[in-house]
Amino acid sequence: MPQSRKVYEAHLGFYDTVVAAFSQKSALAAWGSSTDLFRMGIARITTDPAKVKAALAKPDLVLRLCRKPRTRKRDSKRPRFDYASTLVGRF
Repeated sequence: MPQSRKVYEAHLGFYDTVVAAFSQKSALAAWGSSTDLFRMGIARITTDPAKVKAALAKPDLVLRLCRKPRTRKRDSKRPRFDYASTLVGRF
């Protein structure tokens, strides 16, 4: 029975990266990492359907995806921070 590939993701630099590999060791080799990113909590298995589909289409190839900025719901009760009022003097 052939071994199935798993899809791993890691946040490296400004990008989220995904790779379809047989094991964590082979995923680390694809990323070119000599440290265990899984133990550090940087890498993990992903179940996001879009990432899985893209990674399985090109196995053993590291795909770089732009990281989406986190959006926060603005609290209407909290006053907005005014940058102009915080400047003191000239730089």
